[in-house]
Amino acid sequence: PVPPDEPTEQVPDVETYAYPNPFVPSRDGVVRIVYDVPEPQTVEVNIFDFGMNRVRTLREEESDGRQEIAWDGTDASGLRLPTGTYLYTVEVGGTTVRGKILLSN
Repeated sequence: PVPPDEPTEQVPDVETYAYPNPFVPSRDGVVRIVYDVPEPQTVEVNIFDFGMNRVRTLREEESDGRQEIAWDGTDASGLRLPTGTYLYTVEVGGTTVRGKILLSN
């Protein structure tokens, strides 16, 4: 049997990373979250604070291949978020991959 975390036909192999990381909005402008999508399907990228409160949803659309989305360090209301560690998720076809972004003002 295949270990549960191994990519299979049912479990896509999705990878993600963010750059620049640490991210300084005044210097960098945006942080880019990169992820791979094996076939066209709905993708949702969410940003969470360290308490796992969702502060921003970035994308929800059909796409495939290597994708990149920019985040400017603001919440859903457009307010600048404080310095800290933020977690992000990329949800693709029932699979969730996670990463961290260190935001420094």
